[in-house]
Amino acid sequence: MAAHKRLHDGFEQDPDQPEKKRMERSVSFSTVIREAMVMKQVQSVFLVLEPLLRRVVQEEIQAGLLVPLFGDFPPDGREDWTTGEFARGVVKERAGKRPLLTGDVGLTMRDGRAVVNDLQFTDNSSWVRCRKFRIGARVVPGSYEGGRVAEAMTDAFNVRDHRGELYRKHYPPALTDDVWRLEKIGKEGAFHRKLRQNGVETVQEFVRMLNVKPEMLRAIMGDGMTDRMWEVTTSHARTCDAGDKVYAYAGQHGATVYVNALCQLVRLEFAGVQCAAQQLTRAQKAYVHQLFVEAFEQRHSLQEAEPLPAAMLLHASSSSNSLPMLQNAAPVAPPPLPATPLWFQSNQELDLQIVDELPDQNGCFGFQMY
Repeated sequence: MAAHKRLHDGFEQDPDQPEKKRMERSVSFSTVIREAMVMKQVQSVFLVLEPLLRRVVQEEIQAGLLVPLFGDFPPDGREDWTTGEFARGVVKERAGKRPLLTGDVGLTMRDGRAVVNDLQFTDNSSWVRCRKFRIGARVVPGSYEGGRVAEAMTDAFNVRDHRGELYRKHYPPALTDDVWRLEKIGKEGAFHRKLRQNGVETVQEFVRMLNVKPEMLRAIMGDGMTDRMWEVTTSHARTCDAGDKVYAYAGQHGATVYVNALCQLVRLEFAGVQCAAQQLTRAQKAYVHQLFVEAFEQRHSLQEAEPLPAAMLLHASSSSNSLPMLQNAAPVAPPPLPATPLWFQSNQELDLQIVDELPDQNGCFGFQMY
């Protein structure tokens, strides 16, 4: 025992040395090599496991599926449900219909997110009891082993049928709208075909003919359009906005008519002097109507004029002034204008005396001042 004690004591450090020096031991080279190899093996294992883990995660998420749900799911407004309740909440398509939900219904997750580029409902939600749908996401049954992955779903929403948008009427109709946008004229219907055969393709052309040649337009529509239907269609057409463009058509003898995009008379000039249609004689009205028809027939080559001030317009939107001429007037030569001006531009008030008889002015009218 004494020899053992002395041997043990012989290996002890000098008690006079610091404690830190007594505890330090040199690390062998073999230990460093062993630890480095262990770290390298762990890193190699990580490199091998990473693609495997990514593959497992991707395979699990690729088995996800988007399904349509009833808008009132889950039952009783609960926030939890069973797998069976979720399956019973899936909406089946109606008989003879395509699958209710189409597009990217299979999910692929990248970095914890899934992107859906195309998803469409093939039917509206008006036929289900709650009139709303939800979109649910779930794992495909049998494609996942382990604990249950809870389903997810969106809020409830309405799905409307927009197939009628292609045939919807416009209120008010635009100049460039197809003529079947008007009430009582169906797309590719009998009235539409008749109008198209006669060159009436747009609402603008319909209203132009309505303003200038209503009898011709009525004949095109035929007996199949009743008077009530005609009234509905023309009333809808007249709500079209003519815009601000004005076109001029000059005839002989200094007469010029100004019309808008709907062939409505907005200004009338004789020899450069503006005049009101209500003040024309019957012969003058017949001549102006002739110019008006010529302007309609050459409507595609009319020259656009400068916009007219509002005070100079004849209120073309008024139904009484849309065609203030004689509809059945025969073409006549314009009567000569009187030598004296028909209108006087002055800021002073004129005291005009009314006489019982006017001097003969070859069918024209005028004022005699005293």
